[in-house]
This record gives sequence, C-alpha cells and structure tokens, in this order.
Amino acid sequence: MTMSTRDPDPIASAIEPRLLFVYGTLRRGSHSLMAERLAGDATFVGEATVAGRLFDAGEYPACVPSTRPDERVHGEVFALHDDTREALLAMLDQYEGFAADSRYSSLFVRERTIARFGDGSEQIAWIYHYNEGLDDATPIITGDWLARDA
Repeated sequence: MTMSTRDPDPIASAIEPRLLFVYGTLRRGSHSLMAERLAGDATFVGEATVAGRLFDAGEYPACVPSTRPDERVHGEVFALHDDTREALLAMLDQYEGFAADSRYSSLFVRERTIARFGDGSEQIAWIYHYNEGLDDATPIITGDWLARDA
C-alpha cells in the first residue's frame, strides 16, 4: 500500500459539494447493486469529465488526479439530496473503503474535484480517487470504464 503524498484536498475545503462524480461501478450502466442504490437515493444530473487518469485495477476502476489537460475521465454526476446526503455518503465511503480518520490507509479517498459538463460548465463535486499503488493496473486510455472493452 502506498501512502498518498498529494495535497489532501486542493479545491477550496470550505465548499461542501452537493454533487457526486462517479466513473465506474457506481455508474448507471454498471449493473451493480450500489449503482442502483445511488440512482434511487440521488438525482442524475448528467454526463461529465474530470481531470484524471483511469486504470483497470481488476474488479473496479481506479482514477487518480492529473494536471495534464489531455487526461480526462468520463463519468456521471449525481445531485445528493439534503435529507439523505450524510447517510448516503457514509454508505458510499464504506463501499469505497474510505475512512476519513485514516485516509492514508484507505483504498479510495473522497475528495473534491471539478466536473466539466458537455456544455463547458463546471461544478465542484465529490469523487473517490484511488489511493493505492498502480503497478498491476492497466491504463484505460479512453478514460471511460464502461467503454474499456469496446
């Protein structure tokens, strides 16, 4: 397990996102039970991309941040409902192996990102970035987990 050395939250920490960007097993076409739960407990906003690199880590994708403008990860944005946001994020944190009090030993870390929609607009959203080594992971050049075998 590698320890993340990047800034734990480079986007303004005072902003509490009401959106969630998902790029893999939580997307609507992934057929996972947790994706169905997310779709039932949040509102689909639209497709978007974030700055990052995507890898196939076996059972799931792994997204890591990138500063290169040509590296984008494709996914979907969901609006979290005010009355269920805390409970839903707690459930998703568990699903993603994230513990806020031990972020350096978490499988994924929940961080803020900027989601860019097709019309060019941008919104701050939560994302789960991969927090382990990528030695055995395969890059997904298209940046799209659902189109990786296409």
